[in-house]
Formats: sequence, structure tokens, C-alpha cells
Amino acid sequence: MLELDGTENKSKFGANAILGVSLAVCKAGAAEKGVPLYRHIADLAGNKDVILPVPAFNVINGGSHAGNKLAMQEFMILPVGAKNFHEAMRIGAEVYHNLKNVIKAKYGKDATNVGDEGGFAPNILENNEGTAGLCRNRPVYVSGLVLISVQSIEDPFDQDDWENWSKFTGSVDIQVVGDDLTVTNPKRIQQACEKKACNCLLLKVNQIGSVTESIQARFIISIILFFFFFSPFSFYFILFIYLFFTFSFLKVLNYAISFIYPPTPKFFFPKFFFFFLDYFFSILMFLYFVLMIKFII
Repeated sequence: MLELDGTENKSKFGANAILGVSLAVCKAGAAEKGVPLYRHIADLAGNKDVILPVPAFNVINGGSHAGNKLAMQEFMILPVGAKNFHEAMRIGAEVYHNLKNVIKAKYGKDATNVGDEGGFAPNILENNEGTAGLCRNRPVYVSGLVLISVQSIEDPFDQDDWENWSKFTGSVDIQVVGDDLTVTNPKRIQQACEKKACNCLLLKVNQIGSVTESIQARFIISIILFFFFFSPFSFYFILFIYLFFTFSFLKVLNYAISFIYPPTPKFFFPKFFFFFLDYFFSILMFLYFVLMIKFII
């Protein structure tokens, strides 16, 4: 269908039509093979092993997602201490339902209405109030702002504010996710890598338009990472990506577990560790080239 359409933005057949057919064909292929959908997609992507991601639970909505005055659109929790996916789901569900009781007791029954993404939408003003009772203290955000126990932040700046993206990612040791920043576009992904604007990329099949292109984007990212890996002073950035890569295809688990990149980890390495590895591998590469030149001569 991509060849028949022939346009860069799928304007001939329409992106929604192509995506619908792509997903239907993918499900039909899995049914024909008699395997689960995630296994079929993993086979198409060349992955023998699959892993379950750490689930993220949207518990409080803000901004345009809720109609209240919170600056942040989504507050999510990550049960990174869970032993398995089953326990992680239980933790997330219990926190969500208990949070409803906390909000009702503090703000009233009408404050338990939910926003567009399913999180509660209480009429509160401050972001730190939205995290009260959920997190332990851990100052993270810059420019005078302080959040609490943040392990991951998505789209902290405008999608074209490359300078602040790069400054922010270089100043914190948390997962910085690019969604609107990269929109599953290989060109913007490459630009994000070059500028070290984020250390985690969110891939969505509904952004790029087909399952085939999603898999192709995954390979393109692998190539970009390969070349950056062999560039001096970039190892910290690349290893960070490999540690924190998370894929989300239409929020469907079948798509999320079809790629081999690890889920959100249970720990964070100190930044100096990656800088040490950066210099170490740079020295190894230098010695390698010296030996190669000497061998050739």
C-alpha cells in the first residue's frame, strides 16, 4: 500500500486507511501462523526473545487532558520494584484505587472525575500537590522548579526547543522521553541523537503510519546508535538509550513486547560511570587505530 500510495505523507489513500489495513494484515499474519500477535511482530523485527515492559499507570491528568490548571498533562507511576509483570499490575491498580479515596477525602467527591487519559482530574493548581503522598522526595527539575521522585519525564519542552532539550538531558540522570520531539520520524530521531536531546524514544505505529514503517524505524535507530557508539564522547548517551528504550504501539501490549530493548529498569547508574566508560572506550578505539596503522605500515 505504501508503494501504491507513493506519497510521503500518505495523502493519496489516507494515513488512517493505510494504518487500519496494516494492522489488520498483521493480525491476519499472526492468525495464519497460529502464533500470538506479539510473537509475529517480533519475528518480523528479527527478535527471538521478547520481554514484558514495566507498565506505566496514568493516575492524575492535567492541562488540556483534564481542564484543570495543572501545567503537566499526565502524572504516571512506575512500579519498578515489582518482581514480575503480574505484581506490577497489582501494585498499579491498588495505588490507583486508593488514590481515589485520598482525593475524595481531601478535595471532595467531585474531584474524582477522570480526564481524557483515565487519570483523576482534581481541581488543583500546583504540580507538586499532584504528587503528594505518592512519592518520596527527590529534587530533579531545573530552572528553580522542583518535582518529587521523578524517574521519567516526557516532552519537558516544546518539540523544536532543541537547546533546552539538550541542556536538560545533560543535567539530569533520569529517563527523558522524546515523543512529540521525534514523532517516530527517522529524520527527527537522528537529529535528537546528534543533539543528545533525549535518552529515550517513544515509537508509535499511529505516528509513522504502518507496522512495516515502525519496524523499519527500529532498524534505522539501531544503525544510528551503531554509528554514535563508535563516536568519541557519545557512549554515555548511547548506553543510556539502550538501558531506557521503551516502545509503545497504540498502548497495546502485543506491540510493546515485540522488540528486545529493555523496559524501564529498577535502578539508575550514576552519571560518572558512563563518562568513565566513555573515556575508556575512546582510549581503546585510539589504541586500536594506532595498532592498525602500525600494522599497515
